[in-house]
Amino acid sequence: MREIPVDTSGLQVVCMGEPSPKVADRATGEVKTDAEGRTVWQVEVAAKPADASGGMVRISVSGEPKGLTFGQLLRVEGLVALPWEQNDRHGIAFRAAKIEPLSPSTASTKPVRGGGEG
Repeated sequence: MREIPVDTSGLQVVCMGEPSPKVADRATGEVKTDAEGRTVWQVEVAAKPADASGGMVRISVSGEPKGLTFGQLLRVEGLVALPWEQNDRHGIAFRAAKIEPLSPSTASTKPVRGGGEG
């Protein structure tokens, strides 16, 4: 699968829910693990450039991300987009090397607004 690096330097990324383990098999409830046996977690985020509207995405990350709370600004490292296709379905999945709270000393003071606001 081709990985496309995503530059997050110009994005505001906001936590929109608590991390949850990614399910590999819905029928059995089996949790997905990476090649090293670590649980893969998903974090739902709102991501947008500082001067435009954005959208909601789920980002997968190996190992439980700690200290994430709703509405918190996040730092996402090593983000890649992974185009996928299965039967007649297709989409883009996102995976990061690390997701952590943005330190207060580097947090933006500009509010994050949803699309459609003027």
